[in-house]
Amino acid sequence: MRALPITAGFLILVLGAEPAPADSYLIAPDGSGDFPTIQAAVDAASGGDEILLEDGTFLGPGNRDVDYLGKAVTIRSRSGNRSACVIDCESADSSGFVFRSGEGNGSVLADLTVTWSHNLYPGVRAYSSSPTVRNVVVTQPRRTGMYAEYGAPVITGCLVESNVYATTYTAGISLLSASATIEDCSFRDLDDVACILAWGGTTTVRRCDFSGNLGTAISVLSGPWTSTEPSASIEDCVVTNNTMSTAIYLAGDGSSSFTVRRCVISGNTSTRSGWGLRVGSSGTVPFVIEYCLISGNPSHGMYLGGTAGGTVAGCKVLRNGGAGIVANGGTGSLLIENCEIEGNGGVGADLPWYSAATPLEIRDCIVRSNGTGIQLAGNPSVVRCTVQGNSGAGISVSGANGASVRECLVTGNGRGFAVVSSPELTVEHCTVASNHTPFSGGAMRIIGSGVTVLRSILWGNCSDADGYEIWQTTGSLVELTCVNVDSTRLHVFGAGAFTLTDLLEQDPLLCSPVACASAPSTAGVYGFSPGSPALAQPCGPMGAPQALCTAVGVQQSLTPSSWGKVKAGYRN
Repeated sequence: MRALPITAGFLILVLGAEPAPADSYLIAPDGSGDFPTIQAAVDAASGGDEILLEDGTFLGPGNRDVDYLGKAVTIRSRSGNRSACVIDCESADSSGFVFRSGEGNGSVLADLTVTWSHNLYPGVRAYSSSPTVRNVVVTQPRRTGMYAEYGAPVITGCLVESNVYATTYTAGISLLSASATIEDCSFRDLDDVACILAWGGTTTVRRCDFSGNLGTAISVLSGPWTSTEPSASIEDCVVTNNTMSTAIYLAGDGSSSFTVRRCVISGNTSTRSGWGLRVGSSGTVPFVIEYCLISGNPSHGMYLGGTAGGTVAGCKVLRNGGAGIVANGGTGSLLIENCEIEGNGGVGADLPWYSAATPLEIRDCIVRSNGTGIQLAGNPSVVRCTVQGNSGAGISVSGANGASVRECLVTGNGRGFAVVSSPELTVEHCTVASNHTPFSGGAMRIIGSGVTVLRSILWGNCSDADGYEIWQTTGSLVELTCVNVDSTRLHVFGAGAFTLTDLLEQDPLLCSPVACASAPSTAGVYGFSPGSPALAQPCGPMGAPQALCTAVGVQQSLTPSSWGKVKAGYRN
């Protein structure tokens, strides 16, 4: 017996009637379409229907404050030209579009412009709803451009620009306890608290551009009226040429989680604090900041605080007016690795992180041509860093107790180390050379501190005041063990003492160090010539790990890892 094919008609007979096809309605600005207004079309529409708007300007009741009524319908311009199809709210007591009946992502608004929404009514607003807003321009809102309260709206490819009035809580997009996704959007010429302002909720921002605004680009905050702790994931965003107190500001508590990856924050100006990125979380989830470029901002490039701690990896923090990175007041562990911190007006890395149990570590970083290079307090660790050409001390230490500096190259700075009131600092396997100060102690100036130096090189540093490599006073105790240094250039002023064991007092034969008079300088090669006595001591090799000089120069090998990881991160 021949098998019969299963046809569409057969399935209809077996499974029931075929669903009715979705309808499309055409609406014209002059009311001559299928319905006289957009709202009339929504009233008649069913789920899956499309309401197509002809180009032109829609005015009057029924063409503003359009309520989706919980329906999964699409309203879009017929032409797809968002600039040619305009919903003019005429500054009446209305928005352009409203979602307030639990709409989902199937309720779509696309390819048009909303302008002149009222003070209290954003251009697009959603309450406990999750619409899709795509390729929409909100221009000249009298205050806020878009607003979402609860729900999970998806906002893609939109432009929010040129608001008319700014107040305490206005924003380009304002969110309250919402789980919003904002992608491929632009923010221009806004005078707001923030271009994106999120109170509580989970905010995802990807590939957005912020330029020419007055106010913070992204603020994610906790507040007494939010039902959820704020969390944010910000990736591949560009924040440039704005005037703002802080470009990106993230603050939370409890279960807050903050991630910032591959963002550019550059060339912004400010009459106030002018920070590039500020993160402060008193919660328990560590923040993550990776592969960002933060440059040319008027104050600190990055300001980190709070109890959560976190990781900063693969970032370039360049030529900011204040410090490059400030990490202050934290009690959670903080790791800064594989970063380039260069040309900042203040301290390159200012790290008064206060946590004895869970300390701070900066490793595999390049810190050069700043004011001071690295400034430490508490018990941080500095590992495998290059600290060069800073106009102040390469490493400044104050109030440290248990701090350590290991395998670092500290050269060409306005002094190697400045150590004050630090009961315990350990310097191990470091090369401190070619530094120059007009005062005392070219390699180290130590006041009221306990410093242990192990298997290190302190050579060729200058101090105009007295010519000493190490100058110490005020009851300091300095222990040098297996150190390459000229003992005639060690000095105690007043109370204090040196303990000297296994010193090497001859030239370490570094490849091509610069003269200390050239400091601040990032020049020079600080590997080892073949036969360097610093590599053949019974107590072990001295100095920072570096390659040998070759006939064509030297391959400096501070670590086998650092900048390659950064470049790989930018490629991902």
